[in-house]
Amino acid sequence: MHFDCTFLSHPQPRDCGDYRHRTLWPAKALGAWVPTTAIQTTHPDMLSAAAQTRLLVVGMVVDPDVLAIVEHRRTVGLPTIYEISDDFQDFPENTELGGYYGRQDVQDFIRRIAMTCDAVQYSSPFLEQKYAALSSRRVVFMNEAWEVGELQPRIMGGRRRVGWTASAGHLDDAKELSILMSTACQGSADGAGVDWFREVDFSLMTTPRNAAFFRERGVAFTRTPTGSWEDYLCFVEELEVGLAMLGTTDFAQGRSDGKYIEYAMRGVAALCPRSGTFAHTIRHGDNGLLYGSQEEFVHGLRSLVLDEEFLSRIRQGAHRDLVENRNHAAGAKRRLEFYRALVEDTSQSAWAESRSPLTGCQATVEVIDPIEEELTRLMREHNTNPTGRTLQHYQVLAQQYPRSYRVWERFAALYVQLGLTEHRTMLQAEARRRREDALSAAFRRSVAA
Repeated sequence: MHFDCTFLSHPQPRDCGDYRHRTLWPAKALGAWVPTTAIQTTHPDMLSAAAQTRLLVVGMVVDPDVLAIVEHRRTVGLPTIYEISDDFQDFPENTELGGYYGRQDVQDFIRRIAMTCDAVQYSSPFLEQKYAALSSRRVVFMNEAWEVGELQPRIMGGRRRVGWTASAGHLDDAKELSILMSTACQGSADGAGVDWFREVDFSLMTTPRNAAFFRERGVAFTRTPTGSWEDYLCFVEELEVGLAMLGTTDFAQGRSDGKYIEYAMRGVAALCPRSGTFAHTIRHGDNGLLYGSQEEFVHGLRSLVLDEEFLSRIRQGAHRDLVENRNHAAGAKRRLEFYRALVEDTSQSAWAESRSPLTGCQATVEVIDPIEEELTRLMREHNTNPTGRTLQHYQVLAQQYPRSYRVWERFAALYVQLGLTEHRTMLQAEARRRREDALSAAFRRSVAA
């Protein structure tokens, strides 16, 4: 059965790991089977693309207009899937989105839109178990490797390069890992008095604040500042052993095992916690090592540092896992089976031939409008520290892209927020008109030629 699919995500950097793992790469892989579009909610044609595509996948979007689209699709028999890729009820407060997802209205909205959709997909087994009540039709699609090349040989000998990466929000993980590394360092002399930890060249890619925990505990390391996705991959490329940390909170337990995937893609052996998604995907001693205590951590690290044959066997097992199971080509086949069943269930709908107006001739289209980068920047400024200059930029953007209803909405909202009154009624009316026009256009059925 022929159909098109659209992946809809909230505004986010297109070079970040979450976007690539959960939107771009799944869309590109599925594009080998059906025409697929990736779009963010800041695109001026987002409503039409979301309303008219045969199958819509909504990735953790919290937007009343998207809910209106989902409700419309339910009415006309077009299936929609909602994705839960993070535990929205347990976001860490010290992260950028912690305060937002901590709001009760946001959590209620996610539950409502998920239950309105025809199915829910999750990024981990833990999330599926916790939020199973949101849908009777559900599936887990974990992160996959995008490109799996040949396993490159490593020149063994010399000190073993061990590393860990973490952003600013991983304070607790940094503190816990510093304790584990300190334990390994202090207890590394064996019965013959040989200090195996001297063979460790420990590297961190993290913030100064996270690195301070290791310094305070006397763990020697070299630090690389956090950077782009490409910088991260270059850092991983230099490692032989990669460490992973995972807290005990629901948020941590629901996270993907992306760290294992990223290590394995670069031929790096992973030492991971015996919990969360890692416990589902790491076969201890085959494609990685697991630890559930300080003793297991130290033993696993020591084995990877001193036993080159064992290290090589773990690298080969992880690479084999990616080639056979954990890659997007294999994942796309699993997605297609689940997605096609949803589409076939609504094959008698009058809208059964509907297609997104943005569906292109090529297999996958990542649609990006010139307005999106500036609009996203302004919206972030609006949410954190808006000024009269922000308002002026909205006005300029509205003149340059008058058909973008979202610009008018934000323009009018900030006008009111700043206490201005002279043109308030006119701006609010224009924002309403632009939104109504966009929804009206979206609700008109589009059929591909």
